[in-house]
Amino acid sequence: MGFFLEAAREAGWEVRGVEISDYAARIAREELGLDVLCADFTAPGTPLPEERLEAVVALDVLEHLLRPRIFLEKARRALKDGGVALISTGQADSLSARLAGRRWRLLAPPEHVYYFSLPGLTALLNRHGFEVLGMRRFWKHYSLRAVLGAVGLNLPGPLSRIPIPVQAFDVMYVLARKTG
Repeated sequence: MGFFLEAAREAGWEVRGVEISDYAARIAREELGLDVLCADFTAPGTPLPEERLEAVVALDVLEHLLRPRIFLEKARRALKDGGVALISTGQADSLSARLAGRRWRLLAPPEHVYYFSLPGLTALLNRHGFEVLGMRRFWKHYSLRAVLGAVGLNLPGPLSRIPIPVQAFDVMYVLARKTG
């Protein structure tokens, strides 16, 4: 819905986006005033920007794509030499994913089509002309109600809105640079 683009714009970046959801693209355009094209970035007719970009960001995108390699090929073509791609996706070989097994919270077919390990995503990026610069994980804040609800407990009232930092160590943010 454009929240990341809005934050990047506020940080001084010139931003534009491609969003497959008409609803989300409309919110980004109408409520946030962003330049967002409603299209499938991996579709053959979706245009690339005329000028090369400094960065391409795909947060929680790759796992949904039938052909992530096409996304990476188009992202590479859209980037300037030395431009970067920031990708976030679930980490299927994480300890929490392995412990949860079939109950892993990000195991969500049919909407999640691919599941990546860091070595697998690194190999995919390398094959498509990217060098991985690093990987990080970030803490996320959930309400106390959501945290307790995950283990079957209910907490009514104002205390339920207290934000609790949670780190499942199963979502990776990978920064990669376009090579050659």
